[in-house]
Amino acid sequence: MLEHLLEQRWPVTAVLSDPSYTGKNERSLDLTTAQWNMAEDISNVLKLMVTLTELLSEEDNASLSITIPTLANLKRRHLAIAADNSPTTKSLKAKLVEEIDHRWQINDKLFESSLYVQAAVVHPRFKLLPFLDNGKRDEAYICVSQLADRLNAAQRPEQGQAAGERNTMSSDEEGEPVPKKGKTDKQRDIEMLLCGEDEEK
Repeated sequence: MLEHLLEQRWPVTAVLSDPSYTGKNERSLDLTTAQWNMAEDISNVLKLMVTLTELLSEEDNASLSITIPTLANLKRRHLAIAADNSPTTKSLKAKLVEEIDHRWQINDKLFESSLYVQAAVVHPRFKLLPFLDNGKRDEAYICVSQLADRLNAAQRPEQGQAAGERNTMSSDEEGEPVPKKGKTDKQRDIEMLLCGEDEEK
């Protein structure tokens, strides 16, 4: 709304200052230069917020893994306070950063229930977690590693039972043992994602 108002600033000002359209008592409805500048500052800060909201709201985007990285980049780049920012811009940026940290708990401990961070860890683009410091990055890897261990442990009894059923048929017709299976593709992918590098490198 502010953006559309700023686009029509001069027509609005011209109409409000024209006595044939506006009475004397209504000419004060026009904004002052300071108010117009404030509206422009607010619009410039919020413009990217609108873009981010639309991006995370699109059904075609897998938004779970990009949420925290995008918010971190938004804070570090767009919402970083610069020396030449106006007081309105500085105040708005500081408030937005405060609200993002509070609502998304970006500065707090990364709990195991943080699906956003877990999704970022296993996402090929964000697996190195450059938006986190070393301590939080290690904590995120540990959380996902522990989750993978628990899932693996839960599958072992079923795999053991299935293996027991196959023991009676563990050799082929010539009597040679069936070779054991190595790690699954899924396990190799998780390890590669946690290490952050391909095994070939």
